Amino acid sequence: RDVAPSRGLGDVYKRQIVGFAQSNPAEGKISDESPIGMALMGKKQGEKVTVEAPIGNLDYEILSIN
Repeated sequence: RDVAPSRGLGDVYKRQIVGFAQSNPAEGKISDESPIGMALMGKKQGEKVTVEAPIGNLDYEILSIN
């Protein structure tokens, strides 16, 4: 999934949702049990999600799903 912060900064992040044992954030592989992984599961292209994080809520838009 390609996701972009909804703050309009122009940044795009590629994330692959994987199982816990395969997760490696440095490679863009996030666990399906992580806050962002859980927020993205089942969502479709164009949808927006909010991730609760210690620094506050982070809003993202799903740009594409491969």
